[in-house]
Parts: sequence; structure tokens; C-alpha cells
Amino acid sequence: MNKAEVISFISAPGVGTSFLTKQMACRHSAPGFFEGEEGIFTPSVLSVLNNENDSKERYEWLTTRTKLMMERARTIANSGITTCVDGDVLLMEAWLNAEIGNESPAALEKWILENKHLMADKVIVLIASEEKMRENMTRRGRPSEQNDFIRQRALRVGKACEALALKYPHVKVVDRSNLEFTKTETLEFFDRIIKEMPSKQ
Repeated sequence: MNKAEVISFISAPGVGTSFLTKQMACRHSAPGFFEGEEGIFTPSVLSVLNNENDSKERYEWLTTRTKLMMERARTIANSGITTCVDGDVLLMEAWLNAEIGNESPAALEKWILENKHLMADKVIVLIASEEKMRENMTRRGRPSEQNDFIRQRALRVGKACEALALKYPHVKVVDRSNLEFTKTETLEFFDRIIKEMPSKQ
């Protein structure tokens, strides 16, 4: 990480972007912003986000939080300090592409159009096997995630995230199924990937 940039990590729920973002931020003594850390998602937020009944409010908290993170990260990067973010405008695009409801897509489309300028300079998409995703979601123990609707949506979000690399050159897909984020060699691996990636034009 030489030139100051906003580096984002995105994925389906349960793949591990929060932990990797924290590890990379600590490794480089860089600011880190988190969308999905434990304790940030309140029960009321989760009950709306993870409800099978779609609503216009489904993504309200998530988009507001994402905008705030990206604005702060961009301000810091513009001052010459690279920042790491768990989330991105493109994650909202993936959620939109994975949504099967009728109410929320219009609100997501509007938000993405208005906030595309906040997109990170480099975006790493983490993917994992379905088994790994289920294992991680079970381990973190959110009751709202322990049903087939949420697991199936997580798989759709993962596929939608992966497809972003075909559309945007500054997006790179990494399979983390066999990667341990506490190991130095894994973090060095991500450093090399970030260095070699093109930045957003």
C-alpha cells in the first residue's frame, strides 16, 4: 500500500470481510471502517434486513452506514493515508442484484446512482464454499441468520459480488476457503494482490 487509497473488502455475509479488514488495517497501522462488526447490527436492524417480507426500509440502515464509512474513508485517503473498509458501494450493487423483493430495489438503485463517486479505489471480493459460509454464520451465532432464506440469500449475494469482477477492472475475486486470516503469509498474499491491482479509473 504505497499511494493513499481506499481499499474495500466485500463478500456475502459470513465470509470474513470484517476480520480481514481489521487484520489488514492493524498490519499497516491504517484506519479501518466496519459495516458488519458484532454489536453494530442491532436486533431491530437485523429484523428488517433479514425479514423475508421485503420493504422500502430493508436497506435503509445499511446504505446510510455504507455512505458514512465511504465518505470518512475517502476524506482520510485524500489526506494521504490509506484506509481499509469492510463494505463498498459495489456491495450495495451486489445486494441489489441478489434481491428478489419488489419494494427495496428502486431505493437501492437510486442510492447507488447517487453515491457511485464514493466507490473504493480497489475492491477485493472474498468468496468461500457454501460449507465455509455456513460454518462462519453458525459460529457467529446471529439467530436472524439461522434459516434457509438467509443462507440462500447469502449465496446469491456471493455470486453477485463475484460477478462484479467481470464489470469493474478494479475488482479482484479471492477464494478464502483455505486461507487463515491470522497468518502472516495470508496477509502478505493480500498485500501482493492489492499492490498488483489496478485502481479505479
